[in-house]
Amino acid sequence: MASDTKLWVETKTVRLDLKKAKQEAASAKRVAAEARLKVSQNTKADLDKVLAKEKAESEAAHRSLQKEKADLEQAKKDLEKATSRLQKLRGYSPANTPVKSGASNVNAGLVMKALAGVVALIAVGC
Repeated sequence: MASDTKLWVETKTVRLDLKKAKQEAASAKRVAAEARLKVSQNTKADLDKVLAKEKAESEAAHRSLQKEKADLEQAKKDLEKATSRLQKLRGYSPANTPVKSGASNVNAGLVMKALAGVVALIAVGC
């Protein structure tokens, strides 16, 4: 009976040691996993900050681009208005825009001819 008791105690001790070893291994794995998790969370937080900064810069650049496009379109419109105004002042009528009345073209032509005649008279010395 003593040998059975001794065997039982040794078996129980081995089982308890094995159980303790398994618990320690699991605990070590858990600590390592928690450490990796913490590193990953810190990395994610850093990357989130970088992402937020990049997103803000991208949005600012996009707004700036939209403003520049709007300014460019306005400048094109202003240039077209100035071109048509200058053409009207010089008496030129583009083929693609219909003239409302021919009087302005005729008057401008007559004025130009009259000026040419006056310049010619001055040049001759009259």
